[in-house]
Amino acid sequence: MSSSYLRGLNMAAFFTANKIILFVTFTVYVLVGNKISASRVFVAVSLYSAVRLTVTLFFPAAIEKVSESAISIRRIK
Repeated sequence: MSSSYLRGLNMAAFFTANKIILFVTFTVYVLVGNKISASRVFVAVSLYSAVRLTVTLFFPAAIEKVSESAISIRRIK
């Protein structure tokens, strides 16, 4: 049952993390005293989109599979 909750949280993070990361990035960038330009926004959005699948879907899924494997090994012993 708890693995279903973790999968659900993982999928929710997949759909929301990109927007939250971009919001926090640009907020901190402005609070530090820099000015936002269209070119900087475009580059940041492009870079985050390029790593989005890896960071928000594959990495948490890998952690999930490792923990499930550890539990299975404990059960076999």
